[in-house]
Amino acid sequence: MTTPSSAAALLSVHPLHDLMKENVIAQIDLELLSPADGKRERIQLTIESPEREDEAHWYCIVTDPKNKEKMKVYGTDSLQCLTLGMSHIGRRMNALKNEGFRWIYADTNDDFPIAAYFPSSIESQIKAG
Repeated sequence: MTTPSSAAALLSVHPLHDLMKENVIAQIDLELLSPADGKRERIQLTIESPEREDEAHWYCIVTDPKNKEKMKVYGTDSLQCLTLGMSHIGRRMNALKNEGFRWIYADTNDDFPIAAYFPSSIESQIKAG
């Protein structure tokens, strides 16, 4: 695996098949309902603490909601990789929702409010003071 240059791309996602350690800093158990047959699939979404890859790159490991694999998401610093990781999860969840899937809290029928966790614009939630 090659490390992305900071000029080339700020977001680089790589599948991680043999994850040896977990430093989970946030997680939630959800279920995904299929539009075809209503089948429920339990999915645990996680994000791990950022780690330095080298002098110019950081990464965090997230669960990709669409393929359920652990993924490395890169940034130029720890905050950026964490922010990009969260953004990646939210975009993938919305993509599935747009395909007709339904996200619900595990073991309930209550809808999971994607926008409350992954707002499209943080400025829209900040009130001028």
